[in-house]
Amino acid sequence: MQDDVLDKFYKIADATFRMFAEQAATENVTIEEAFEESWFLYERGFLRLVTYDEGLRLVPCVGQSERRAAAKQNATLSGYRRRLLGESPPAAEKHPAWVWVQQIESDAGIPDKTARIACAMVENCTDGDAFMEGGVPPSTSLLGYSDRAVRVAFGELERGGHMAFDDGSQTFRPQLLPELTGEELMQQPPEAQQAPHAERSP
Repeated sequence: MQDDVLDKFYKIADATFRMFAEQAATENVTIEEAFEESWFLYERGFLRLVTYDEGLRLVPCVGQSERRAAAKQNATLSGYRRRLLGESPPAAEKHPAWVWVQQIESDAGIPDKTARIACAMVENCTDGDAFMEGGVPPSTSLLGYSDRAVRVAFGELERGGHMAFDDGSQTFRPQLLPELTGEELMQQPPEAQQAPHAERSP
C-alpha cells in the first residue's frame, strides 16, 4: 500500500484510538496512557478495526487464533505508526521464544491446535529466557486446554523436532531448527513474521 493512502488510513485510525482512549480513561489511567495501550493491544491482535456505516470501531479479538490473525492484518498500520514515531518493532517479536512459535506456525505438519498450545506456553511464561533454556515439565497445565491435549501437543512438537525431552531435568525444551533459525525469521518482513489466517479490515 502506498504511503499516502496508508497515511489517510492511519489518521482515521489514530482519531478512532483517541476517542476510544477518552472513553476508557479513568482516575488511575490518563487518556494518553489509554491511547498508547490501545495501540499496543491493536498491534498484538487483541483489538481490530472494523468498518461500519457510521465509521470505524475497535472490537476485541477472542481466542488465540483470532488474535494471531488480527496481529497479522494489523501489522501494516501499526508498523507504519512505528515508522512515523521512529520506533523499532516490539522486542517480544524478536525474542527466541516468539521465533520458536513462528517456526511452529510455519510447519505445515503441526496441527493448528498444537500451534495454539505452543503459543499459550510462551504467553503464560514470565521469563522467555527461562522458557527457552529450562523448558517446561510434562505436567504443564494451560487454561482452556485439557491435560491430555497438552500431552498430545508435547508429543507432536517432539516428533516435529520443535521440542526435545531432557532426561536430566525431566522437561521438554524448545528447539530452534537449523533450517529456520531465529536470525532468518527476524530478517523476514513483518507481514511474513506473523501467523497466517488473516481477515480483511482497514
